[in-house]
Amino acid sequence: MSRPLVSYQEAFDAAPVSMLVVDSSGRVVDVNRQLESLFGYSRDELIGQAVENLVDGGGDAHRQRREAYLSSPEKRPMGAGRDLFGRHRDGHRIPVEIGLTPLKTDAGTFVLASVVDLTERKRAEEQFRLAIEAAPNGMMLVDERGDIVLVNAQIELIFGYSRVELVGQSVDRLLPVRYRAGHGTSRASFFATPLARPMGLGRELYALRKDGREVPVEIGLSPLQTPTGVLVLSSIVDVTDRKQAREALEASLHEKEVLLKELHHRAKNNLQLIA
Repeated sequence: MSRPLVSYQEAFDAAPVSMLVVDSSGRVVDVNRQLESLFGYSRDELIGQAVENLVDGGGDAHRQRREAYLSSPEKRPMGAGRDLFGRHRDGHRIPVEIGLTPLKTDAGTFVLASVVDLTERKRAEEQFRLAIEAAPNGMMLVDERGDIVLVNAQIELIFGYSRVELVGQSVDRLLPVRYRAGHGTSRASFFATPLARPMGLGRELYALRKDGREVPVEIGLSPLQTPTGVLVLSSIVDVTDRKQAREALEASLHEKEVLLKELHHRAKNNLQLIA
C-alpha cells in the first residue's frame, strides 16, 4: 500500500484556520499550529488539558453545552446567534466563530472544532458603527425581510423612538399607513437589483414619527454586501425646514405676482382714462 503524499498531521497543521480535536471528556487531543498561534500556547501545553481553559466564561455552563452536543453530535456552528470568545494565554478575550464536526472512531467519539479569529472583522464592524453614529443624517440598516438592524442617534431624533424600540422591528412602522401595502414589493425590487439610488425619485416622501406626526423626508439607498447577505443602508434627511422655506418662498412669489397683476391692471386703467 503506497504512503499518502501528505500525512494527517501535515494537512492538519497546514490548515488555514485554527483547529483542535477534543475527546468525549472535554480533553484536548490535538491542535494545529494556527491554534497555537491564536491562543499563545504550545501543543504540548494544551494536549490533555480541559478545553474550557480556552473558552472565555467556560466552566460548568460550557461543560453542560458540550455534554448536550455529544448526546446528539452533528456538524454545526457553535453558539449560533450569540457572540463567542476564546481566552488567550495572557488573559485577553478573542472574538471567535467555531464550527463543530463529530469524528466517530473505534476509540470513541471526538469533536473537531475549527476556530476563526474575528478580531479584525469585529474591529471593522466597530469602525463602521462609529462612522454611522457620527453621520449628520439619519442612518438605518435594514435586512431583506424589512427588519431594522442598526440606527444612529439622528434616527432617534427624527422619529422620536429610542434605538431599543426600533432594532429588530419592521421598518414599516416608520411609514404612513398609505405607503405600507406597496412597500414590500418595492423592497423586494430593490434587493433583486441592489444599486445605490434615491428612493421615490420625483415624488414627495413622508415618514411617520412615534407621536403620529408625518414628516417630509429624503431617502438614499445603498446596498451593503455582508457575511449574512445583502443589507440596505438608508440615509434619511428630515426636510421639514427646507419644505417650509420653499412653501414660504412660493407664497411670497405668489403675493408678488398678485401685486404685479394688480399694478398692471391699475396702470392699464389709468392709461385708458388718460386716453
